[in-house]
Amino acid sequence: MYQQTVEIAIDTETDQRIAASELLTLPEADFSAMRRLAMAERVARKNGANRARYICAICRIPLWLSRYNHDEGNRWFKHDEASTGCPWFEGNKLSPVQRRALIYRGQQEGAEHRRVKEFIASWLEKEPGVTKVDRELVTHGQILKGEWKRPDVQCVKDGKRIVFEIQLSYTFLSEVIKRDEFYRREGIFIIWVFSFFDLRRATVRDEAFFNQRNLFVLDATAFAETAKRSLLTFNGHFQNPVFNGNAIEDEWTTRPITLQEAQFPTSTYRPFFFDYDAARRALERERAQSERQAMQAKREAQETSVQRWRDEQRTSFRLGVREYLRTAIAYCDSDYSDELKQRLIDAAAELKDNHHWHRGLAPLSDEKFFGWHRVLPVLLSMKHGRVLGYRLDSAYQVLEAGVRQSTQRRVYGFAVVYLWASDIYKVPLNEKQRQWRKALARKVKLSVDGDEATYRRATYYDEAIVLLFPELEEKLSSGFAA
Repeated sequence: MYQQTVEIAIDTETDQRIAASELLTLPEADFSAMRRLAMAERVARKNGANRARYICAICRIPLWLSRYNHDEGNRWFKHDEASTGCPWFEGNKLSPVQRRALIYRGQQEGAEHRRVKEFIASWLEKEPGVTKVDRELVTHGQILKGEWKRPDVQCVKDGKRIVFEIQLSYTFLSEVIKRDEFYRREGIFIIWVFSFFDLRRATVRDEAFFNQRNLFVLDATAFAETAKRSLLTFNGHFQNPVFNGNAIEDEWTTRPITLQEAQFPTSTYRPFFFDYDAARRALERERAQSERQAMQAKREAQETSVQRWRDEQRTSFRLGVREYLRTAIAYCDSDYSDELKQRLIDAAAELKDNHHWHRGLAPLSDEKFFGWHRVLPVLLSMKHGRVLGYRLDSAYQVLEAGVRQSTQRRVYGFAVVYLWASDIYKVPLNEKQRQWRKALARKVKLSVDGDEATYRRATYYDEAIVLLFPELEEKLSSGFAA
């Protein structure tokens, strides 16, 4: 296994420092994209460009990415030129030209290569719609004069020029990029053909992750399928995104592929048969839609649960108020017994545990509000038209006693509320009593209009009064005498 020597690279576009160890943990697609980008820059430099995406953190010499595979993978940065003064320089090795001569040019003309080349050409010659089938015909560049390539096989199908390059041994990624760029400039589609599917090979992975996760393979299965169909057929290997629970995972799968089933995009001039990006986007849209629906269902369930809880709280609070009033009446009728007093305090405590409780209701458990001859007995007497909590003969007498009770010296803070209650609840009064109430009401109004304090209303029980006697809410909120 090769030894990593360059410890840190600099991404010149983002100024990010990339530790060599990070390469080992990158997803294959990300590493292949980095590798192809670095190699494209390398090819551009050989053609006179002055640019580099990754450089050595010490000597600033451009870097490219390499890999070695056996039972496990290794990835590393390499200097693009000699840098003898850099401690991270990997040393003198065979140049790319020498290695290409030994590997690419030397081995590609073996017997197996010739057999595959002849197989492709002979079946293309039989295929409907295919013309101008040539083996190793030199193609001269029309865009950049002087450039030329010699593809293994080329043809014209349905007006499209197609070349086939066979990869039986290692082809330098730089060579692949050069050929891709040449054919793209010339408007010629290129199909890289492999003899078997082995993701441990760098060339296989580089091609797969660049070309929509698609590979055209001519193996024994493809040979048999071609003979069966009497049509050139590849064993198409591709990554298919599928759901695993809510996660999207990529599964390698295969199916027979003919040229009729391939797509020929003019954006890349790299034919493919399965649109991985579109399939992935479709699953992501489906997952997003499913997640939105799940979130909506969850939100609706939560809203339903909250609404149910609110309804329960509202019902419980309403019943609690009824229980408090029932206990208050019993407490007043019992001449303020200690037992019923405690039950009344307990009823207030039950209400306090409810969501609808607030600090304005604190008087419900205060004896100054519900106790002997206090506010609650007077208002209960007005509402029910009978004596509650007083040893008197009529509700009128309770009203008369109530308006005379002062909250502080010469201030009758609840007289206005009692007068309102006697009117709203239609307390039984004879003519003389009605005249008395009318006269008192005029007296109160004159005092209030004169900004006197005598009948200035005490408001600290207003919220508790509204809860128990909602008919008084409009009057209490009017601001009169407050």
